[in-house]
Parts: sequence; structure tokens; C-alpha cells
Amino acid sequence: MSTATTPPPLHLLLHSLSLLTTPQPSHSLSYTHLQTIHSLALSLTTRIANLRASRGDLAGSDRARLIVRKLKSGLPFCFFQDFWHESRASYLIVAIKKIDYAALSLQEEDNFLEAVSNMSRLRHPNIIALVGFCGEHGQRLLVHDYVGNGNLHDMLHFADERSKQLTWNARVRVALGTARALEYLHEVCLPSVVHRNFKSANILLDEELNPHLSDCGLAALTPNTERQVSSTEMISFGYSAPEFALSGIYTVKSDVYSFGVVMLELLTGRKPLDSSRVRAEQSLVRWATPQLHDIDALAKMVDPALNGMYPAKSLSRFADILALCVQPEPEFRPPMSEVVQALVRLMQRASVVKRHSSEESGFMFKTPDHETADISY
Repeated sequence: MSTATTPPPLHLLLHSLSLLTTPQPSHSLSYTHLQTIHSLALSLTTRIANLRASRGDLAGSDRARLIVRKLKSGLPFCFFQDFWHESRASYLIVAIKKIDYAALSLQEEDNFLEAVSNMSRLRHPNIIALVGFCGEHGQRLLVHDYVGNGNLHDMLHFADERSKQLTWNARVRVALGTARALEYLHEVCLPSVVHRNFKSANILLDEELNPHLSDCGLAALTPNTERQVSSTEMISFGYSAPEFALSGIYTVKSDVYSFGVVMLELLTGRKPLDSSRVRAEQSLVRWATPQLHDIDALAKMVDPALNGMYPAKSLSRFADILALCVQPEPEFRPPMSEVVQALVRLMQRASVVKRHSSEESGFMFKTPDHETADISY
């Protein structure tokens, strides 16, 4: 506990997440390792403080002092907290991702700064922003904005109180927000940025359930060994486009396919691959796509957690959009700008239906007032 008489206003909590390395039990982290992490974090947060000071966010004399607080099992979670004062009003929370520097090729080492520079230019309301990096002590750390309401995968597939928030309207808004993120990466950025690892676990949700796409631009920094593992996982868990599984070729149209799989998750509440189901239903795409244009079959596919509270026409249009995205041939998949336009129209029509009638079909359409469609980006 510091005895400073005039505590600085910065109360900084770093949430360190080693997402790009193999998870290790907490007891395997040596004291030396913790010292290294602590040293890196100190250097990193000083840079963040200096950056914010240069932008006028903090007084130039402000600084951050960090103390290792806790270790959790499973992943090496390290909490660093400034103890100068107890007020939470000035908290800055960021996520730190550690790249396995030792596994990078020489070319990947040389390209690190260029890749970080490119990632730092990605600025979109539905994309997790890179706010800093650290490249000392033979390690590479990336600092991102922290979104604390979990990810879409967990909210869909692990039933708890949070999952009740995912009404039909909320799901469409999540699809629209992530579609806008991919549209930005594919069609606004020059050159285009291919995500390569688009899945529901990489869609983080804030308290208002606005989606924020993570890991954008990380493909260039993923070590060769981990890229192979990642490719296998993509195939195994059902997000990978057919052309990638067959040839290893991955393009923006492969991202579109993965987006369609996530739309299927939103519609059905099912995982892309689920070995606990009967064989014919284990692959979500293979099971669902033949039924997407049959309104009766479609109604039976809907996530039971919705309790029938959705408009039939909105459901049908949603299914039409995702059916195009998961076409086996990449040339038949739409660009993300067309997907965005289609989802915007769906949201507009849903707003009209909500205002004028919720009895257009046999299905109920009940959503909280605060979920009126927002298409004002």
C-alpha cells in the first residue's frame, strides 16, 4: 500500500490474457516468470499512460504502479492493480495478449512492427482496438480494449442469466454489428484484412450487447505451429469454409462463410459441431442448410431459449441471408457490404412491425423497449 499523500487519478487494472499460447496450470508459472510479466506490464502501462498524457487524457506527471494480485488456474491470468486509492471512477481496463515470440519465424519477427502498425490503424466501433504493445525481454505483448461481458459463444451455449438477454432483436443486432466489422476489414481497409479466425468466441459483447470483433489482424502474428493448430480447430469446430479445408486457401469469402455459421448459431442456439447429438445433426451447416427455406422446418430449428418470441418473416429473411453466406462455392457468397444492407433492411422492417403490429404471424414478437433497432452507424 502506497503512502503517497497525493494519489494520482489513474487507477489502472490490467487483465492479462495469454490467449495465443497453450494454456498452462497456474502452478507452472515460476517466480521469475511472474517478475518478467510484471516488468513487461510496468513498461507497457507506462507507455499507455504517456500515450494518454500526450492526448490530454492524463496529466503528464501521472504514472501507474502495478502489483501482482492473483493467479487463476487454467490460464495464466495475472491481475495488476494500482493501490494508490480505492475510487473506481478512473479505472482503465485493458486486455493483454501474449504472442509466443520463440515460435515466430525470422520473417514473422521482422514483420512484427509492421503488423502491429497495421493493426493499430483498425478503427471501427465493432472492432476491438489495439491501444499499445510491448516488445521487450524477448516477448511480444499486445494491449487491446477490454470488453467485460463475455463472448457470444458462451452466452449462446452456456445457459445462465446472461443468455436470457439474447432476444431475437438482440441477435439480429449482433449479426449486423459483426457484419459491419467484416465489411470494414474486407472493403474499407486497403489492402483488405482477412480475419481467418472468425467465430462466436471472438465476438465480445459489452453491457448493451453491442458486438466487438477481436483478433483482427492477428493472423500475421500467429506462430506457424499455432496457425496449424488454429486451422485444425477451425475445421473441427465447423467454422472453416470448404475451400480452406480442401486446399488451405483462405480469402475474404472464407470469412463470409464463417460469418454464416455464426448466424446459424444465433438462429438455432446450437454449436457448429456437436458430437453429443445424433450423427445427422452433429454438423450444424449440413443439418440446417437443407431446411432453411422450409418455414415449418425453420420454425422447429429456432433456439428454444427464444420461447417463440420472434416474427416469422424476420426469421425467414435472416435464414435467406445466412443461406447465401454458407454456399459451398465461394464465388456465390455475397460480399459483406450486401450482407450489411440486407440486415439493415431486416432491422428496419422489424422496427416497423414492432411499432404497428406484433400479430403479423402466429409467432409472438416481444422485445424490451430499449432494443429498438439502431441502424445509425
